[in-house]
Amino acid sequence: MYYKKIFAMLTLLMFTCLLTSASAQPVYTLILTDSVIVEDSILKPGTLKNTFTLGDEGIYLYFEINNLESELNLEFKLFNPDGKEVLNLTFNIPDPTGYGALRYPWIRGYIYVPIASVRNGSAFVKIYYYDKSSWQLPSSARISIDGEWKIYVYANGKIVKNIYFNVNKLNLKIYFLNRHMKPVSNVNVRILGAHEDYLFETKDFSLETKLRPGLYFIEIYKSNILVFNQTVLIESKDVEYIAVCNISDLSVKVVDSSNNPLQGATIILEGLDSVLQNVTDSDGWVTFKNLPFHNYRLTVAWYNVKVGVAKIRFSNTTETHI
Repeated sequence: MYYKKIFAMLTLLMFTCLLTSASAQPVYTLILTDSVIVEDSILKPGTLKNTFTLGDEGIYLYFEINNLESELNLEFKLFNPDGKEVLNLTFNIPDPTGYGALRYPWIRGYIYVPIASVRNGSAFVKIYYYDKSSWQLPSSARISIDGEWKIYVYANGKIVKNIYFNVNKLNLKIYFLNRHMKPVSNVNVRILGAHEDYLFETKDFSLETKLRPGLYFIEIYKSNILVFNQTVLIESKDVEYIAVCNISDLSVKVVDSSNNPLQGATIILEGLDSVLQNVTDSDGWVTFKNLPFHNYRLTVAWYNVKVGVAKIRFSNTTETHI
């Protein structure tokens, strides 16, 4: 009988321990996204996201806590890529017994931080169906520079989550084409913005760079001659742009006094930052590739003797006769 009592007491103690260990623990869910949806007064997060651009509207940190049985101080700290704290926000969630409940089935909320915007951020929390509150964030709480940002989340002073996300500039890619829609290389590109100007010397048929959102004025030069100018608006997505430049091939035919083609004549072209020359073929033709629209001087030499000079205004015309 004595051993039965001891066994019964041990069984009761074990059962009590199991009940204690099985007591509901709060479950924290944190999702970084660019949207929070409200349906039937219930918050729902958008698609999980950890990379943003400086053209996005803002960043939402959606949070949800399930099975909370006691008072909770939930604290969020946001740090920029330089390590500077730009936000320190605390949600004070009261003990559920104040509402006559043993626990909160759920608590949902979000923090909205704008990206490169003049508007202020905001925060919202809903404690089950008992209460809800909203706040406006200080003007310092905004995403203003690119790089890796960090969010630290604390529950009653203890860290429960680290969140890292990247904010990038937007990508601009420009393809250079001539009037025949053929690729053009070796151009200089000047990009003028409200706060930044850029100058690129390219060897390829395209240029790729990263910029902040905004309106930019693009100038393209070939041999120091302006061949393209246009404005480009960069908003929230990467941009690919085709620049059709005032560049084309100039073909020249040289004939003698009897109108017969002059083969082997040297054609000297002046008007660029360097002098070009070429030799006519059996039909008297010579072609200069990818010339900017401009005024040129053509000199014809035959066995080192200058036999003709012409001045031309090269625009849409690709052929001329001398």
